[in-house]
Amino acid sequence: DDDEQGDNDDDDDEQQNSSSLVGSTSKQIAVYPNPASNELNILFPQKYSNVNIHLHSIDGRRIVSKTYNNENQMQLNTSTINNGVYFLTIEFEGRLEHTKIHIQQ
Repeated sequence: DDDEQGDNDDDDDEQQNSSSLVGSTSKQIAVYPNPASNELNILFPQKYSNVNIHLHSIDGRRIVSKTYNNENQMQLNTSTINNGVYFLTIEFEGRLEHTKIHIQQ
């Protein structure tokens, strides 16, 4: 009965960064770390042109807006953003994806 020796070696790695997966399973976007302090990383499974990233406060004010072209990894500088909850909107290929981001300096 000792045949099951489990692959528990990978368990420690999964708890280092909290991330959100956004979108359908075929085009998932990783957004990490969450909460963010200095920067927020957005990782696509492939390169897209004309990707718009918007960060809004909970009262609807636009905090950051950036456009990226032909990249699959983007970074938003969050070091000057006040602590709180924000909404991240990602526009690409006619799609809109949303997720909640916490900023904690």
